Amino acid sequence: MNRLTRRPNPLVRHGFTARIRQEEGGWIGIVEEVPGVISEGNTREELMENLVSALEDVLEVNRMEASRVFGVRKTEEVALP
Repeated sequence: MNRLTRRPNPLVRHGFTARIRQEEGGWIGIVEEVPGVISEGNTREELMENLVSALEDVLEVNRMEASRVFGVRKTEEVALP
């Protein structure tokens, strides 16, 4: 997937904060606002890509869980400011 077809970066779009550091042999990082979003990469760029992917995965699981909890009842989805 090239830059023109990629979805917007959720780290930027939602104002999430990644805390990253270089370790011996690569990079590690977490997204502060979402528990469980942690990743690593051989380069800083790879780490950032991996963090975005991990964040998207966790948010999707959270959405599926919310759908499961709410079931088929009518719900309204609203964006928080």
